[in-house]
Amino acid sequence: MNIQSPTVLVVDDDEILLGTLKRVLRKEPFDLLVARSGEQALELLETNGVAVAVCDERMPTRQGRPLLQHLAAGHPDTIRISLTAAAGGQPPSGGQVYRTVAKPVEAIRLAETIKEGIAFRHQLMARELWDAGSNLPNERALLEYMDGVLSVQPNPSQHVLFLFGIDRLRDFEAFMHPSAQDSVFRSIGERLLEESDGTIDLIPSDVSIDFFNPDAYERLKRRSVFVARPGFNEFAVVFEPAGACEPAKVAAALLRALEGAFNVEGQAVFLGGRCGVVSDVAAHDNAYGALVCARAALTKARSRTSRNRIEVSNEVGRGGEAVLRGNIESDFQEAVESGLLDVYFQPLVNAVDGGVIGAEALLRWHHPHQGWMNPRQILDIADQRGLMHRLTMQVLGTACRQQVTWRDRGRSLLMSVNVACSECDHSKFVPHVLRAVERAQMSPASLQLEVSEQLLLQDPDRRLAALNQLRSMGIRLALDDFGIGLSSLSFLQQLRPDVLKLDREFVRRARRDPETASVLEAVVQMAGGLGVEVVGEGVESVDDMNYLADLGVSALQGYLFGRATRATSLEPLLFDTGDSSDGDDQAAVCAAARSHHRGSDSVSDADSANRSSSRSST
Repeated sequence: MNIQSPTVLVVDDDEILLGTLKRVLRKEPFDLLVARSGEQALELLETNGVAVAVCDERMPTRQGRPLLQHLAAGHPDTIRISLTAAAGGQPPSGGQVYRTVAKPVEAIRLAETIKEGIAFRHQLMARELWDAGSNLPNERALLEYMDGVLSVQPNPSQHVLFLFGIDRLRDFEAFMHPSAQDSVFRSIGERLLEESDGTIDLIPSDVSIDFFNPDAYERLKRRSVFVARPGFNEFAVVFEPAGACEPAKVAAALLRALEGAFNVEGQAVFLGGRCGVVSDVAAHDNAYGALVCARAALTKARSRTSRNRIEVSNEVGRGGEAVLRGNIESDFQEAVESGLLDVYFQPLVNAVDGGVIGAEALLRWHHPHQGWMNPRQILDIADQRGLMHRLTMQVLGTACRQQVTWRDRGRSLLMSVNVACSECDHSKFVPHVLRAVERAQMSPASLQLEVSEQLLLQDPDRRLAALNQLRSMGIRLALDDFGIGLSSLSFLQQLRPDVLKLDREFVRRARRDPETASVLEAVVQMAGGLGVEVVGEGVESVDDMNYLADLGVSALQGYLFGRATRATSLEPLLFDTGDSSDGDDQAAVCAAARSHHRGSDSVSDADSANRSSSRSST
């Protein structure tokens, strides 16, 4: 449930109010969309997820009240604010609004109401991550945490998941007062946390949950072990071992911590428990799959004799796929409608000095049960459901507005957006791209569309005609994933894109195989002769950076410089925000790049720091 750069939609035909509101909100950390009619608002809702919508009840065409009702039915997670000139400021019937504001209203006051609406939405969503009885994170929060583990690609660290079932909890439930039950739940969580911290050799976790409750967030961030209560009779422990770990022995130690008496309204109660273990969360496709396997192991442990209270799951990877296949398409469409899709940004840096010169916008979706979904799966589903154009326009709109936001703060970066091959066949692809650029008031030269070599396989002439039409308007074209075996050098000469992005596997093969290295060198030389810029992808170490820089590439992208992250998390690399930690790590990378091109061979010290930077940027 990572919410970034929330979008606010204001629907009003009052030009003076809209203009003033834009000036008041220009420095706020959210995107502002403006519609001057209900019809225009509906069009914006087709391609944008909206956190807060402000609607004037009375406009020349479609009025605000039906629009609010439409939002309540189709976008229930959107906070709705009504502007009304009616006496008494009564809200529309049906409870469609969070707050009603009487007109005339000052832009500053309306801006404060909008910010309050965003904060209220955050509070509602944060509550969904906590189990009030035990004061522990719930199942949704547990999945958030484990998905953070899985997002450390390509090599997620090994985390162990323990799922405990308490043996006699149901027996005592009938006579326990609810407050006594809550006391037992809290005691169980405290014992598991204390035993974990005291007996297990742990690596402090760098994975955190985006809780909107600051106190809770800080509490969890300090922990090297994560304890949650995903179900009534379930308690989970997740940690990253510092060295060799025997999960069964750790589970036995944690179970012993639960064997002591619990004080229930003055009486000593002995509970005990069983444990299902997943020894490597990263072996699973998603967090939900890991939890399914842990629950299956716990069921086996419960079915055995009291001497065998621990079951270690040997299932790998596929636990959540059946659920994924059954529900994912409808959930995805709902996520598109409700604005639950995120756009993350990965930095693009100059190969000579390491300075950030651009960013690539990348789609991310966090499923409420299955966690962070594989981007390729998302695109496949969007293609199958006919949602690809809508999805592309939503990402494009967010990316364009973000580029303008950074530009207005003094950093004019190149913004790259991926385009599926099928998009070039859409009848409205070209006009919708141009409209997104115009609405954002963005320079076309600051937008780069990335297409894959697969574009060449079917009807390349018609698809290239659409792209060349956009290029004629100043928008740049990048050929992505070059080197995976579909294209030839002759096609590179024919197409002449503005940018050629080398596939990371192509580069890795070149570093192992002299023949592939010769081909790679020829590609870079030919691109240079054609005036095509070359970008090296997948840069994970200083050695990768130096190899590509020696070849003569113009720009670099990869985990060494930063993973895909929220716009706000990227800003320490772009601006002086006062938080120098990310900037210092980036400075180390830049220093290594500069020293290399000055002929220095003293990069070993920076290499260690840069690997730390790559890890911390997750």
